[in-house]
Amino acid sequence: MHVRRFSSHQKGFTLFEIVVAVAVLAIGLLSLAALQTLNLRTDHQAYSWTVANLQASNIIARMRANSEGAAAGYYADRTDVTDPPTCRVCSPFDQATRDIAAWHEANKRLLPAGSGVVKAKGNLWQVTVFWDEARTGATGQACSGDPEMDLQCFILYSAVKRVSTPE
Repeated sequence: MHVRRFSSHQKGFTLFEIVVAVAVLAIGLLSLAALQTLNLRTDHQAYSWTVANLQASNIIARMRANSEGAAAGYYADRTDVTDPPTCRVCSPFDQATRDIAAWHEANKRLLPAGSGVVKAKGNLWQVTVFWDEARTGATGQACSGDPEMDLQCFILYSAVKRVSTPE
């Protein structure tokens, strides 16, 4: 009895195996590209939220430094400051005007379509920073969460007490 052994003389890969391997590799690379895009988007969102938080904290710190101007309400609803005074020793009103002007300029520079408003809410101050997160050209300030209509909002509430100065 003669036993016949079958041995494969095939060496290398078939064309079908190569196509499958390239397809699997392409799907993997496309997934990595999509993940990188998502990572960049969320990184930018986190950056914008951080800047908005810092900007809100910045104006609160300025108000605390000028507590007399804050107590007088000189920071409230000031969105039209275009020509701040250049005083060396400023009155509380002039200092508030300089602070608001610098704050608005920084909001515009640091955030896409960045702006902000300070409002008195009883014993608290409400600081709202707005920006166009989705870059849709939205201009609304209702904080609805709809990026087609409203800007993204960051709201910070804080108490700013008047500090008495020693005479």
